[in-house]
Amino acid sequence: MYDSKESFKKIMKDELPVILPFEADIVFREVTRSTGEVYEAMTVTPKEAQMGVNLRLDSMMDKYNKEPKSMMLSSIKDEIIEAINQMPAFDLASFSDYESIKGQLMVAPLSALARKNQTDLVTIEKCGVKLYPVIDLGTGRIGIREKYLANYGITKEKLFSDAFANMKEKETMTIRSLSELLGQSSQEGPELFVVSNQENILGAAEAFVPGNIEKIAQEVGGDCFLLLSSTHELLAVSLSELIPRYCTLADAAKAMDQMVTEINAAHVLPEDQIDNFSLFYDATNDILMQSAKYADRLERNVLHQMHRIMDFDARAELIERIDEAENWDDIDTEEYESLCANLGLDYYDYDDPDKLFEDIVEAQAKSDIENTPQNNEITCRIPARR
Repeated sequence: MYDSKESFKKIMKDELPVILPFEADIVFREVTRSTGEVYEAMTVTPKEAQMGVNLRLDSMMDKYNKEPKSMMLSSIKDEIIEAINQMPAFDLASFSDYESIKGQLMVAPLSALARKNQTDLVTIEKCGVKLYPVIDLGTGRIGIREKYLANYGITKEKLFSDAFANMKEKETMTIRSLSELLGQSSQEGPELFVVSNQENILGAAEAFVPGNIEKIAQEVGGDCFLLLSSTHELLAVSLSELIPRYCTLADAAKAMDQMVTEINAAHVLPEDQIDNFSLFYDATNDILMQSAKYADRLERNVLHQMHRIMDFDARAELIERIDEAENWDDIDTEEYESLCANLGLDYYDYDDPDKLFEDIVEAQAKSDIENTPQNNEITCRIPARR
């Protein structure tokens, strides 16, 4: 039918307008979706219309390549008419009026691909996940860009607050057992739950709606991991389901991050991928964080609790005992660690005990009771054991 993309474009430009039942402008351009996907499209905009329809050029060429030209043109004409008939009745004038679109706002997750290709969307970040507001038209969604925000005369915080409030009021979140969705009475391994919305479109943002994370935890059984399986849904799994498999929360977090990476590589389109990490929700303390960061924080807290708080005199007494000891090993390692933690040193940074003691004495000399930590906020790094 045609031997190149340019010849196909020429047929569309010259012959398609003749058979369309209305006057229309036909242009070819690069389109960037809010998902970040970039493709070349044929945009058909009826005269006097405010919006047009985009047809993917590569898809049309693949679909109609083997048809005779007359059939190809007729098929594309029908496709255009159907797409235009399905376009939402949306007045662009109302798009600039915030009050008219306020009730249609929702929040969507921004894919990793969109972070590269869509730079003018209004965004916020939650736990490393980028979110953006969209206008839900029922038959489609329009992302809100920075230029529109200026016209609305509102802050970004107000925009997201209203969008989240809509989602909360409409109770759009769904939580379903994966085994039930797959029609299985039971499944091997931990029980997984799918978190999304009724349409299963851009449902990963549901976890960030105020109050929703508590509902997720209640459904799955307390502290839980959230796997960023796609922009459309999250997978939730209770920590209690993973305890028999992993020795520490850090091990479980690493495994969940790896699972997300594998899911993205094998099952998720690039434009639907969020990132290769998971989230963890501490239901007791109402903390939602990236899993690896939460595990690191927990390890630091445990380390802090291991070291007693020492004032100037207590440190001086221990330093004196170290100085009077015949061997460095006469003092327990835990005491060295506590002393170093209280002085802002890392015991495991030292190979030379003489250098360690020298720095301890110097740090003690610079300190006094007033600037000694008086609470549990001791600054120390997780030791890199040799």
